[in-house]
Amino acid sequence: GNFIAGLYWTVGQLHHWTVGQLHLWTVGQLHHWTVGQLHLWTLGQLHHWTVGQLHLWTVGQLHHWSVSLHLWTVGQFHRWTVPLHLWTVGQLHHWTVPRHFLNVGQLHRWTVPLHLWTVGQLH
Repeated sequence: GNFIAGLYWTVGQLHHWTVGQLHLWTVGQLHHWTVGQLHLWTLGQLHHWTVGQLHLWTVGQLHHWSVSLHLWTVGQFHRWTVPLHLWTVGQLHHWTVPRHFLNVGQLHRWTVPLHLWTVGQLH
């Protein structure tokens, strides 16, 4: 009787440890993969949205300020260069236009009488 009872007890212990350990290992694996993957996926989503949105916002801000600075710089440049250009053109014309007329006048002073004399001689 004791032998049979001992045998049942031993088989019960083996069953308890093997099935129990298998159950714990299986539950552990399921937990590891489901919770682990869910955790990683959640962290990935959080990272994707926070870092991604922050990156896009930062790039947008940089672009906004750099374009504004560029336009302001171009505006400042034109503010000084356009009047300077107009003044330079004005100065150039101030000196060249009268000289041109003076030169044309001098040319006509000599060529018109010569032309008229030549025409007179021809006739």
